[in-house]
Amino acid sequence: MKFAILGSNGFVGKAIAKLLLKRKLDLVECNRSDLDVYNPRDLSAFLKSSKATHLTNAAGFTGKPNVDECESAKYKCLQGNAVLPGI
Repeated sequence: MKFAILGSNGFVGKAIAKLLLKRKLDLVECNRSDLDVYNPRDLSAFLKSSKATHLTNAAGFTGKPNVDECESAKYKCLQGNAVLPGI
């Protein structure tokens, strides 16, 4: 088994990666700076090349500095929390 984590730099992604590594499981990490996760072809190519058998999406948009940012950045919020999980 090989696990891929989207958003491994975030709070949830780091916690999941830490748990998997502690259990000595094979892991590949992916962040938005590494790959256009919103591009289905790029994401599919990444998953195929990494030979991941399991995928965890921890790349949601939470808003920074606080959740109110989701109201002013509605497009980013929609992309991260609705479109990406659909892809």
